[in-house]
Amino acid sequence: MEEIYISDGRLIEQGLWKAKIGDLRVKADKEGLIGSREGAVGIIAGSFLDAVRKRVPEAKFGVMFSGGVDSSLIAFLCRKLGCRFTCYTAGFRDSGDVAASKIAAESIGLSHRLKIFSLEEVEQVIRDVLPVLKYRDFINVSVASVVQATVSMAKNDGVSCLFSGLGSEEIFAGYRRHELAGDVNAECWSGLESMWARDLSRDCCLAEKNKVDFLTPFLDENLIVSAMRVPGEYKILNGEKKLILRESALSLGLQRDVAFRRKVAAQYGSGFDAAIQELARQCGFRSKAAFVQGLLASDA
Repeated sequence: MEEIYISDGRLIEQGLWKAKIGDLRVKADKEGLIGSREGAVGIIAGSFLDAVRKRVPEAKFGVMFSGGVDSSLIAFLCRKLGCRFTCYTAGFRDSGDVAASKIAAESIGLSHRLKIFSLEEVEQVIRDVLPVLKYRDFINVSVASVVQATVSMAKNDGVSCLFSGLGSEEIFAGYRRHELAGDVNAECWSGLESMWARDLSRDCCLAEKNKVDFLTPFLDENLIVSAMRVPGEYKILNGEKKLILRESALSLGLQRDVAFRRKVAAQYGSGFDAAIQELARQCGFRSKAAFVQGLLASDA
């Protein structure tokens, strides 16, 4: 199946993406908010299981795996469905994702491949992604580098389909800006609309470069509608973000310590941000952003 942001194998135009999100918002508003937290847990659990099940390819596939709730729940359900797959984790030194992915993979019983990238390898990954990206700000480059590193591991195994947790933070309110927002769900809709420039264009460029497909169950149309029918107070409570997803994961059988692992952005959890900081220091740059710009200039 093709994801909603793909048409004929390519990323749809930004205006069409916004129109799709607008249509889903109309549908969610028409169906109305879910009346109870227990009801929301059941609806989200069922919708997410369906979103994963219908994306499972016939051939062996991979899961981009950080050990957090998003990737762990995907992997847990794929194992429950009896699928043949491998989880892939790219890290630098003793990063948070390195430790968490080991614990989660062992507790769930997953086939797990972990690679610790050297400074030189991180720099090469950055050089690989820079010519591909349309938006080359430091954050986008650092996130793209983690994705590229993980994809390269899968490609070495002959795997060309990878599950991704993209979209989870937006529909389940995983960012600080959701916590600060007066209307949590309005901020979620805004974030979904802006994903085209920030996330979709990046990942589609990387998918095209590597000739892989990303499977994104969190951007399933039915799941988006279900998630956006969940009241904001069920998504963030007492400082716990993405609460309804974590409770839904528990209801599906995921272990509590995995379901409630604190969110860490990919570039920080993987340790790639620290690697880029070290590279910048070694090369005499005052900042990580300046280092990335320096690579751009040198490769021009």
